[in-house]
Formats: sequence, structure tokens, C-alpha cells
Amino acid sequence: MARRVFAGLSCTWYNCMMQRGFVTVLAIALVIGLPGYFSTGFGAESKEVMIAQAIRQTFDRSLSSFEQEIQRHYALRMYRLTGDTTYLPTLRQGLALTLSELEADVVHASDSVYIGRRMEELLEPLRDDNRKDRLRLPALRDLGPFLYHLHLLENTAKIREYRLTDSVSTRLCGQADSILRTVDFSPLMDTQVIRVYAPQAANFVWWLYAGKGADLRDQFMERFRSLYPDSLDARLKGPEYLDKLYGLTHLILPVSEYFQHNVHPEPYRWVLDYFRANKKRIMKSATSDIIAEIGICFLMCDMPDDPMVAECRHRIVADFDKRSGFILSPSGNRDMSTAEHRNVLAFALLAWPERLFPGPYLTDYVGDRKNIDQ
Repeated sequence: MARRVFAGLSCTWYNCMMQRGFVTVLAIALVIGLPGYFSTGFGAESKEVMIAQAIRQTFDRSLSSFEQEIQRHYALRMYRLTGDTTYLPTLRQGLALTLSELEADVVHASDSVYIGRRMEELLEPLRDDNRKDRLRLPALRDLGPFLYHLHLLENTAKIREYRLTDSVSTRLCGQADSILRTVDFSPLMDTQVIRVYAPQAANFVWWLYAGKGADLRDQFMERFRSLYPDSLDARLKGPEYLDKLYGLTHLILPVSEYFQHNVHPEPYRWVLDYFRANKKRIMKSATSDIIAEIGICFLMCDMPDDPMVAECRHRIVADFDKRSGFILSPSGNRDMSTAEHRNVLAFALLAWPERLFPGPYLTDYVGDRKNIDQ
């Protein structure tokens, strides 16, 4: 990506500056805010790239301090955006944990006491005192054992992403499939579930389809549109409107198999048209996470020159905190573990590659469980 900054400059000068670490110096200069640095010689594109690299450097340095799932989320997306194999050890560690969880869940699939305990574990992160969790906790608790089955589906999908062919992965995914074939997934269409859990529900709908289960994609999309008709936008209060936007982005993002390939835009033109038509309200009210996802939706649909991409990038650049080296929460929280999601999205928007990197396909880790854990 650094070459975009220096497009048109001589190769000799560029190589010299790279050897001296000049690009890193520019990123540091951005973070500490050297006065007048962008006043001459560097346009908006170079500033976007440098902010993206500053975010990457900040989170790369702290990656090992995050919880395993946050590490996995970040490393997987960064690999698919950059192709950098230095993220593979983190992904292998996450894979080992996912296999262990799946094995325990499969073995105890008929144990009601175990399932009850697992449900409480899955609900534990939702006990924070914020609006979204207060709404989600009762809605998800009402799902009963279905929540356990959703987690089983998620872990199976995570393992399949790596296209493993070893005996352990194949056996566990096969056993999970047998369990999931007995499950009724219609609760994903429940009004309250979609209202408080739409992005996650959209993920589950995609994973179900990708795993050759029921195809609920069109049904989910129509259900979402019926619950959030554009004609009633004026009635949606601030957080409710953000719920709608967040759900809309997740009608597109999963189709890319989460940053692995572009998306054919035709079925989703109504979503993109909605973003364009409501640009003013979106830019005024949406959080950095949602703004970045909206811009990424256009990029995934191979529309990098759409004015919405530039608008979203401009907003993300404005939200960047120079002192911290990343984008803070709307309240100014500097906790990096909770900031990972919005910042990896910001990196994707600002440093979208010419091509994405599918996988990684860890087919070299075959055989017994010991090989997976290495």
C-alpha cells in the first residue's frame, strides 16, 4: 500500500526512502501531529494510507494482549486484506481453541446440564450495562438451547473456513452437522431477534447456507425489510436507526465470506441506494464502525469510485485519534480490546487492496490433533 503514496515518484527515490524507513516516519509524524505536515505535497489518499498503517502498527503491537477471539477476528481480517503470513500463528492458536470447544460441545450434545451451563457462558459477555446488551440478554435467553446450537454452527463455520482435511476436523464437523440437521432455525426470523441481533442473525443465516444447511437468505432479507421499512425511518430513534444500518451492512458483508472476495451487487442495489439516499443522516448519526462498514459494502461490490466511499473515508480520517494511534469509541474510551472491531474495519476502508486474499487454507496442518496445536 505504501507505493500508492509515492505514485509517480522515481523508483530510485522511493527505494531509498523505504530503506531508511521513511514511510514509518511519515506514519509516526501523523500520530504525533507535526504542524503543517499535510499542508503541501501529500493529498487525501496518502493521509488515508498513513492512518491505516498507523492503526495497523498500533494493533499489531498489542495483539497478543487481547482475548483469543479478538486476536482471531483481527488476524483473520488482516490476513485477508494484506496476505501477510505473520498472522498465521495467531490463527492457528485460535483454531486449536475452536476445535477444543467444538469437541466438548459435540461430546455433550445430549447432556442438558452441560448445555444449560454452556448457555450461561455464552450469555455472560452480554451482562454489561449498556442498551444493546440489556435488549439482547432477555431475547437470547428466551431462545433456550437454540443459543447453544447457534454457537455450534458458528464454530463449525470457523473451522471450515480453513478447509482442513485432517481426521479430527472432518470428524467433528461431521458430528456437528448431524446435530444441526435436527435443529429448527426459524427463530432467526423472530421479530425481536432481528431487532436486537440482526448482524449476528445474518451471519448465522450465511453460515447455515455455506454449510449446506437450510437456505434462509432471501427469507431473512425480506423479513428484515418488512421490520425496517424506509417509510418508517422517521420513527426510529437514534440507537434504533443504527440497528437498522448495522443490519443492512450485514446483508452484504457475509456474502463476501468475510473479506475473501467481491460481491455481485445486483441483489443488494437497494441497500446501496438506501445508503446513498440517506447519506446526510448516516454521516451525522452513525458510529465509526457503521460508517466503515458502509464504505466497505461499496468496495466489496467493486464500486471504489462511488462518492459514498470518499464520504466514509473522510469521516473515518476525521475520527482518527492521533495521540492514541487508533479510533476511539464515541464516548472516548481508549480500551484497545473493545476498539479492535471498528479499527480493523477502518483499516479495511482506508487501505482496501487491489485484490483480497482468500483463506488462509491451513491444509498443511493435517493428521492428528497434535499437528493442529503446533
